[in-house]
Amino acid sequence: MNPDDRHRTAERARELDEHRGLVVEMWGRFRAMHGPRHIFDGAAPAIGFLLGYSIAGAEVGVFVAILIAIALAAVRLARGDSVRVVAASAVTWLWVRNTTSQPTSRAEAA
Repeated sequence: MNPDDRHRTAERARELDEHRGLVVEMWGRFRAMHGPRHIFDGAAPAIGFLLGYSIAGAEVGVFVAILIAIALAAVRLARGDSVRVVAASAVTWLWVRNTTSQPTSRAEAA
């Protein structure tokens, strides 16, 4: 191996170390901001809905999604998370429930 190849190899190794350092730093920030937990909190009710829907229909899917969301809220409150976050989720759920349970056309209202 000639000296130029050694220099290029060392330079590539330094660049790779810089990229690895950046990835490690970004993963650390993501974990510090509880990123994996937020992804799980968002995905779990959706997955529950899809499973319930595929097994028994839309009503069961919605019921399963709501149960999962309530269970996650209880776990978050038990762990000491902010009440505001859990309350915002509950208010959103109530709003969606009320807007979807109202008649959507004049024929249904009559």
